[in-house]
Amino acid sequence: MDDPVTRDWRFLKVEPEGPTVVVRLHRPEARNALNTGLMVELTEFARAIRRRTDISTVILTGSDRYFSAGADLAAQGDRRKPTLLETREAVMAGPDMCEAWEQVEAVTIAAIEGYCIGGGCALVVACDFRILGEGAYLRLPEVPLGINMSWRSIPRIHALV
Repeated sequence: MDDPVTRDWRFLKVEPEGPTVVVRLHRPEARNALNTGLMVELTEFARAIRRRTDISTVILTGSDRYFSAGADLAAQGDRRKPTLLETREAVMAGPDMCEAWEQVEAVTIAAIEGYCIGGGCALVVACDFRILGEGAYLRLPEVPLGINMSWRSIPRIHALV
């Protein structure tokens, strides 16, 4: 069986350190913007370790300069019109990812340095704790962009406050 902690992920760097696992977003060319591939990997990883008793802590982080530039609005798939099911799956990728991280039984800590924008913020509020570095910057640009915060961020932020 494929162990998610030792698997070679495309957009994640996973570093086990005893009962702690460090999960690093790894799309440096896009400042860790959340494209479909990264969101799928984050969701798969969280679901795979959800009830693992050998993992007590998961640290989710980005790079030294940025956590995530948010949802990858520039990502383009193929040019054909998606089916209704494909559209629904794409719309649910963000909420599913956040829900998967919220359900991890181990303590989840988002270690944030640099900017953490939009979808990145949605992801970190789904974690148990957030630790911000001195240069950390959080921003929710959805309202000025006219985008609905549909990743269930508002109830999580409300609960935190």
